[in-house]
This record gives sequence, structure tokens and C-alpha cells, in this order.
Amino acid sequence: DHVVSYGAMGSEKLLSELILENPGPVKAAIRKAGKRPVYFPWLSGRTETLAAKAMGAQLFGASPSLTSKYNHKAVFKQFCCDLDIPVIEGTCFNPGTTSLGTLSALKETTGPFLKKYPWIIIRAAVDNTGLSMAYKTDGSDVSQLYETWLDLGIDTLMIEPFLTADFSPGDQWIINRKGKIIHKGMRNQILNG
Repeated sequence: DHVVSYGAMGSEKLLSELILENPGPVKAAIRKAGKRPVYFPWLSGRTETLAAKAMGAQLFGASPSLTSKYNHKAVFKQFCCDLDIPVIEGTCFNPGTTSLGTLSALKETTGPFLKKYPWIIIRAAVDNTGLSMAYKTDGSDVSQLYETWLDLGIDTLMIEPFLTADFSPGDQWIINRKGKIIHKGMRNQILNG
């Protein structure tokens, strides 16, 4: 009912930048909804603060550094391990800069997993819209993938086995501004069938 489209699928601009350039469509949708708006972007920097103000919305978000801290998958896995919560085996790798030595090190890191599993997943440890690229590989294209990660400036890669699954349960929690942890619920994504 209250969807605003800027028609910018091919654009490099953030939603906040599009809103700042033309807040009118969003403001019209907010008036039509008749509710007090809250802008909840992935992370909140200066641009997001200005976009919220332009819409007349309350900003609900975290700084880039805080978002990175709590959405870094390697850090999250370590928290789980510290709490004795089982996690899938895996390791991290820093792509660094272009060098044959670093590429060889990546191949050495993926090697033991590929001996144990026919496929592995290599993905950015920071998961957000711009960096959440996961690649399933049998190892034959690691050199090409390595170049992609360098171009994107990804600082940490996670290497994990690709496991076949029929479903993927997910649990969602939030932390409010007062530090209270709230369980939002569970969902189960059916993968086959």
C-alpha cells in the first residue's frame, strides 16, 4: 500500500541519497499512511540522519562501526563458540593485496575443506546489501573469485563447507535503545519442495 519506488535499480546511490535528492514521494506516502514514521536503514551515518530529517522521520539505526561489530559473521561465530553454541566448521581468510603469495595462501586455506567436501562456500564476513556475496565453489575458480574480492575491498572472507539441507531455521532477536534483548520469533525456510 505504501511503497515508494525511485526506479534506481542500476544506480550506485544509497536509498538515503535518493531520499535526500527527492523526499517528496516518501513524504506523500507518510502523509497517506497517517502514522509517525521511523527510518530504519542498515547503518546510520550522516546521510541517513539527514534523510530521516528530510522525511520528518525518527531515525532508528546504529553507527557503521556498531553495525559492523554486531553483523560481522566471524565475530558472531566466535561469540557462539564462547557460549558453547555449536557452529559449522570453517575459517577466516584476509585477502590482503594482490600477490601470488596471498592467492597461494587462499588455495592452501581452502584445500583441506575441498578434500573433505565437494563444495565450499566463500563469503564476506560482513553481511550487508553491498557485501553479502557468497560463492559456492569446487575450488576451480578460486583465482577469479579472489580478484573479485580484492576489487570489492573485502577484508575478511569466511570459508565453510557447503552442506545440503532441506530447511533452514532462523531466529531473530533485536536489542532496543535501552539495551533490552527481545526475541522476535523464528522462521523456517524450506529449501527443497
